[in-house]
Amino acid sequence: MDTTTIHHTTRIEQELSRLRTARPALDSRISRAEHILTTQLSVSNGTRPVKVRLHADGSRSYTVRSGSKLSQSYSVDPGSFSCECPDAHKRGKGCKHAIACYIFARAVFSAALPTVAPESTPGRDTSRESFAGTYREPAEIMAGLARMAG
Repeated sequence: MDTTTIHHTTRIEQELSRLRTARPALDSRISRAEHILTTQLSVSNGTRPVKVRLHADGSRSYTVRSGSKLSQSYSVDPGSFSCECPDAHKRGKGCKHAIACYIFARAVFSAALPTVAPESTPGRDTSRESFAGTYREPAEIMAGLARMAG
């Protein structure tokens, strides 16, 4: 395992722990997301379940392969972390795909989802700190997670 993968693994473990503490109601979905992320880190590039597309404007988009229908993939919106899968539509809450993408984004692209308000870090450039190219306040992110928890 190279040092980048080890770093990502450590960050993913930290994010899983943090999210479990912050959102205990989502524990079973977080566990399912953990399985997706374990697969992500353990298989070769072409067979990874989470695909991240980096666009020319700096934005990202996520696609996650279904665990039950291998020919099916679901898009996860990087702004709201909402998913198009049947579970997300049925329950109206965060599914394992959205949670996996959220954790992956926090672990790999940590500057994209800040945990402190920019005002507390003087001189910090916040112009490129979100997936859509505009800064997202931590309160917005937490509100999105709260909606996922129901």
